[in-house]
Amino acid sequence: KFRRVIKYIFGFIDKAKQTDGLVDKFCQRFRSTDDQRQWRDIAYCLNNLTLSEKGIKKLLEEQNFKAFADKLYDDDIANSFHQIVAKAKKLPGMNGEKKDKKDKDADTPAGSDLS
Repeated sequence: KFRRVIKYIFGFIDKAKQTDGLVDKFCQRFRSTDDQRQWRDIAYCLNNLTLSEKGIKKLLEEQNFKAFADKLYDDDIANSFHQIVAKAKKLPGMNGEKKDKKDKDADTPAGSDLS
């Protein structure tokens, strides 16, 4: 039910500035909660946003990246971030260095046998 509502609501977001603001808020929330269900929900929300280059850069900021990097052991969270990485690769403004860093960092924990 939550996911269906999020998809519906996110359908009304059509400006990059709105999306970038939500990315910032979701990153803040991700850092401030200790609830695994909320981590999953936030990762799902981030995955369903149409991220701009600025939004991807926000996710890659050290404080934000550290907040979700150690949560990638969870399959739902890892899948959401893998999809974000796939979308980021398709962005026209993203150069190889940024994609490689995100790819390397996102794939390493999920690819290891921490499950």
